[in-house]
Amino acid sequence: MIIEVEQPTFLLDKNNPINVSYKNEEGDNWKSIMVSTYLNGFPPLKEGDILYKYKNRGYIQNCPVLNKRYTEGDIEYEYTKLGSNLLMGVYYRGEGDPVWEMDEFVKNKISNNHYTEYIDMNMDNPWVRIIIIGDESKFLFSK
Repeated sequence: MIIEVEQPTFLLDKNNPINVSYKNEEGDNWKSIMVSTYLNGFPPLKEGDILYKYKNRGYIQNCPVLNKRYTEGDIEYEYTKLGSNLLMGVYYRGEGDPVWEMDEFVKNKISNNHYTEYIDMNMDNPWVRIIIIGDESKFLFSK
């Protein structure tokens, strides 16, 4: 999806990424965005990506479809909304080393986001991980 924006800086509604604002907004659900230049043109958009386009510059936001199961190789994952964050359930179904495979998946999939990862501390179940993605992810279960 491509959304044309009127200014190179804007606010993005985290709860509804189709809404943008160009004035000061109240609340924690607004994120400040500044578009970037893509030297070789915009990369192809993946499912769930939104391109906020300002002339020949832009910003790409990944907005995954909630409660839909995705598959990448031997890994299945899905997203659910949890407050202003996303909860991501990840399941490894392969025959390889589940710890290494899951570590690589997390590193490649969500490396640019703030997240908190929950792993079975005894590693009795290394095939499942729960990840909270969002700016407030570390404080979600703090009390």
